[in-house]
Amino acid sequence: MPLDVSIVVLNFNGKQFLDACIESLIAQDYPPGRFEIIFVDNGSSDGSVAHMKTHWPQARVVALENNLGFAGGINVGVREAKGEYVALINNDARAHPQWISKGLAGFNKAMDVAMIASKILTLDGKTIDYGGGALSFYGHGFKVGVNEPDQGQYDRPGETLFASGCALLIPRDLFLDVGAFDEDYFAFFEDVDLGWRLWTMGYRVLYEPSSIVYHRHHGTAEALGHEKERFLLERNALMTILKNYEGKTLDKVLGPSVMLALERGLSYAGVERQKYDLAVQDGGPVGEQEQVPTLTMSHMLAISEVCRNLPGVMAKREFVQSRRVRSDSEIIPLFRSALIPNINDPLFSQTFSKMVESLNMDSVFNAPSKVLVITGDTVSAKMAGPAIRAWEISAELSRKHEVRMLVKTSSEIKPKTFTLDVISERTLPEHLDWADVVIFQGFVMHAYPAIARSGKILVADLYDPFHLENLEMFRQDDADRRLNIAESDLGVINHQLRICDFFICASEKQRDFWLGQLAGIGRLNPQVYDLDPTLRGMIDVVPFGIPSDPPLHTQNVLKGVLPGIGPDDKVILWGGGIYNWFDPLTLIRAVDQVVKDHPEVKLFFMGLAHPNPDVPEMRM
Repeated sequence: MPLDVSIVVLNFNGKQFLDACIESLIAQDYPPGRFEIIFVDNGSSDGSVAHMKTHWPQARVVALENNLGFAGGINVGVREAKGEYVALINNDARAHPQWISKGLAGFNKAMDVAMIASKILTLDGKTIDYGGGALSFYGHGFKVGVNEPDQGQYDRPGETLFASGCALLIPRDLFLDVGAFDEDYFAFFEDVDLGWRLWTMGYRVLYEPSSIVYHRHHGTAEALGHEKERFLLERNALMTILKNYEGKTLDKVLGPSVMLALERGLSYAGVERQKYDLAVQDGGPVGEQEQVPTLTMSHMLAISEVCRNLPGVMAKREFVQSRRVRSDSEIIPLFRSALIPNINDPLFSQTFSKMVESLNMDSVFNAPSKVLVITGDTVSAKMAGPAIRAWEISAELSRKHEVRMLVKTSSEIKPKTFTLDVISERTLPEHLDWADVVIFQGFVMHAYPAIARSGKILVADLYDPFHLENLEMFRQDDADRRLNIAESDLGVINHQLRICDFFICASEKQRDFWLGQLAGIGRLNPQVYDLDPTLRGMIDVVPFGIPSDPPLHTQNVLKGVLPGIGPDDKVILWGGGIYNWFDPLTLIRAVDQVVKDHPEVKLFFMGLAHPNPDVPEMRM
């Protein structure tokens, strides 16, 4: 019987982790005769090999004399594999019983899927360890969602730049054909390099959250020590960008990447800089010797190592570029965090921002996107708030981006700078495939669950707090129905708050409200705060929605036109709908008092009936 999967477990002095790991693999719900376990030992001295041979004879043991690192050890295991696919799992992790079956199912989603990235949780299953991959422009990989409480916010399958080497599945022959893991990395970022390489060569990497692994973070890597870890991270990040960027992009980013590597070395170690500042010194010497912190030295040596081995790195670059199918502009949207500094140090962040601005890095990494704007409201000559806002957001974004707007029913008005289409279960998949970013309102994602599963960057427009509005709208209903509606509305809102990538609202007061609700469901956590203490990177204000161009008066439409309003009258406009949660009555009574002394004052309501027929007439 042919083997479907070879599970490769790499080990270095991790004997204490092995029983839990191997036991979880044997317990997979996949047919026992259809997968094998290959245990590769990287020259351990803790008795791991003997333990495996005694306690787990089901595994095939490959004992290496020397430590070849993560990349080298895994490559040995893959070459030994007999399965059509290989599945990698860290020795300090344990697999969910459906890890393999759910992972393999992901390859059926498209012909060009080359790798499946598993969702990774901490050992207790409560916290995210990997919810997708992201990348800085200088080559440092990030695990999306790391250290966040798992509340389903990363349960959307979709494209990702790379899979974590802790848990992934890939066809064996393809892994070897594209160059396997780069063994010069030893450890760290070889998974980033592989994923990026696959995208460059025309393949896709999919994140599959139903394929789950539980991981003890750095259970084996922590033995390296922080200085050696920093050396590997900085060296490997530079090698990754040297190999994978197109030439024109590399010309733009290589210099800033090297400079920022040095700056990180100084920042991490807290190096004293003032004594080298001539503006604050008396001109005296600083001394014949300087004690350089080992953390700073690790960054300097990482750069030196890349320089000394540059011919070999460039040979590998030639291999990658010779098989390039996709351009950088197609891959960069997958970076997600290209222009976010990876150190929460004020001085480094300031330097980073100056460099990004001075060197116009935005021109490379904030290229035009394909934006899909969806509203459940009616778009017509007469529009209510949600439709107006969606229309104006589409118009404004179309100045720099490709924009499609989806609406509930066909419309007689035609936009000039973006396309307009009707949303349906049949047409939505094509639009989602096209889009990089999806912006939606209200109940749209609840009505069309495919949006949540799309894997696209999701932006929820929270300007309409419908769960509060409906407390008033259904006030006259019986208590049980009101409670059911309130609970349902809150569930819809919280689902958006858990899984969306970014949020917009219409005012600072609204933003304060939504920050409270985001905090209540656990989206505000130390990692989010450290990256951006203002939290503007999570939720920000987009004013309600009128054209950004100043209005021009071309003709009278009320004064001297509408019966009862003279050409010189002073008109008070009620600009929105008349809903139960508004109070037009006080305004009417106030104007009644004003006109006794100022009869030229008139009050005009711009509309009574809601343009959307699904919205019932209000008591107010």
